Amino acid sequence: MSSSYERLVASSLGRSAGANMIVQAMSDRAYALLEPILRCGRYRKGATLWDSSASGRVYFPLSGLIVVAAPVADSTAILTGFVGRESAAGLSSGCEEHTTGIVLIEGLFASLPVAAYQEQARRCPELRHVARRCHEWLAIQAHRNAACNAVHDAEQRFSRWLLQVADRVGPEIVSTQEEVAALLGLRRTTLSLIAHRMQSAGLLKYRRGRILISDVDRLASLVCCCHRTGPEDSWAAEQIIADNAAA
Repeated sequence: MSSSYERLVASSLGRSAGANMIVQAMSDRAYALLEPILRCGRYRKGATLWDSSASGRVYFPLSGLIVVAAPVADSTAILTGFVGRESAAGLSSGCEEHTTGIVLIEGLFASLPVAAYQEQARRCPELRHVARRCHEWLAIQAHRNAACNAVHDAEQRFSRWLLQVADRVGPEIVSTQEEVAALLGLRRTTLSLIAHRMQSAGLLKYRRGRILISDVDRLASLVCCCHRTGPEDSWAAEQIIADNAAA
């Protein structure tokens, strides 16, 4: 993909209705500092964006979904959070160090080097505030997931995972049972039994690595209290929009 084409896509998609919500929430001045250096690319499912060290780039998903996971001793990685259109990844070395960032759902991401973002942030307090809100959002997700894993059963956690992903990409999810089980720290056989029960109950359809949620409302009745239950669960972009309105 040529640099001129990347710039054109970043410019045309960066502030459109289908854009990243963080980018949409920025003032014209803040966006103008980033727009010349934003690049867009399509990232395939399974691509590793960073691995146990700080990311070298800042990613603003326009579509698709990044999963942030903590590597554990047996070479698997447990879910700590998601980054979709509601936030950005790579802005917070404190949350991204010691984690792995993997593309869970293929999509188009706008990105730029971390150093370039930091340089512009030194000139613009709003960009520093954006980075802080994205940092807080990843930290909130990590804390909530740790608590959820400790106290809620496998069906509740799987239901929450489904709704979290669906909130960001819609009711059709490209993912295998093996993949989901590993992220949730469950046995594949356990997840298979839960998915089979849900399919028999008409909550979802599962085939060939695709999950289609058939009844979001009924699925929501099974989910634990960890799923977007209060103001602290507001997405990073929602927090920034509220901050802007209060300023």
